[in-house]
Amino acid sequence: MKDSSSLTTTTTSSLKNIRFVRYGDLVLLNESSLAKLGLDASTLSQDDEALRRLKATFRCSRLALKRHINDDDFRSPNVVILRGKEEDDSEPIDPWVVQVDNGIRYCFNIEKSMFCKGNIKEKLRLSKLDCSQEVVVDLFAGIGYFALVFAVHCRARQVFACEWNPTAVEALRRNALLNRVEERVVILEGDNRLVCPVGVASRVNMGLIPSSLASLETACRALDVLTFSRLTLHVHENLTYELMKRPKEEEEDKKSKRESTELARRRWAQGIVEQVRDTFSKVHPGLSSTVEAQEVVCIKSYAPHIDHMVADVVIQL
Repeated sequence: MKDSSSLTTTTTSSLKNIRFVRYGDLVLLNESSLAKLGLDASTLSQDDEALRRLKATFRCSRLALKRHINDDDFRSPNVVILRGKEEDDSEPIDPWVVQVDNGIRYCFNIEKSMFCKGNIKEKLRLSKLDCSQEVVVDLFAGIGYFALVFAVHCRARQVFACEWNPTAVEALRRNALLNRVEERVVILEGDNRLVCPVGVASRVNMGLIPSSLASLETACRALDVLTFSRLTLHVHENLTYELMKRPKEEEEDKKSKRESTELARRRWAQGIVEQVRDTFSKVHPGLSSTVEAQEVVCIKSYAPHIDHMVADVVIQL
């Protein structure tokens, strides 16, 4: 282990090689980054001098350590705020941080919630929508990643935000206030299949991966078929390309990787459209409609051969 007395001079010139995330006066590091700095994550809290110099190096007043995500229903982060042995335990360190993203302020408890920067492409895309005459339901609201986009940038008349994680719900309430949209954001705590309102929306966001389709029937029930003639579902799912392959005799020879990818995405989108069509007909029997994928977008690469996709499925009555 490096001598902590040399920590500041050693790292200031090489921080570009260290992975960390800054949230105002808090810096979040992982065990690998600490190891590159010559520090042992398991004993760092016992070294007040190392912590002091580490804070000086990163010019922050709070430090947090990130480990692997917990394997629970909420995909909770495994984050602890680092406290020196000489610090007063009677005064808890505030775990709440603020992140500004796409002009929206998101606050969250860093020990209990995560902030996903990988969805910025989708946030920017949705921000261009004019929802001033629409009512939106967000089935998987979290801390407000998309619900706040619909409320702040799209100026939706009303947003119903469903979320079952109590910690995320607390952040969502704070964020609605922080962005001054609390009067237009209705927060519904619990499983969306139980708490989502029926017959209220022109647009439903289904932002859950690996798949949001378990709540497809809930989404269709949320649609207001009496008021709106054009209805939209934003259906998120991970697309694994190997699962989309057809037998060799059905594939064209010498097809490029790009062409194969586009073909897989079109087939995936068509499958989504068929599921929406069938579910909508089941929920609203006898109602004449046309269903099509207006836009199909790759939000980000999730893992090798897996992309996070969204299909904008439009139902025209």
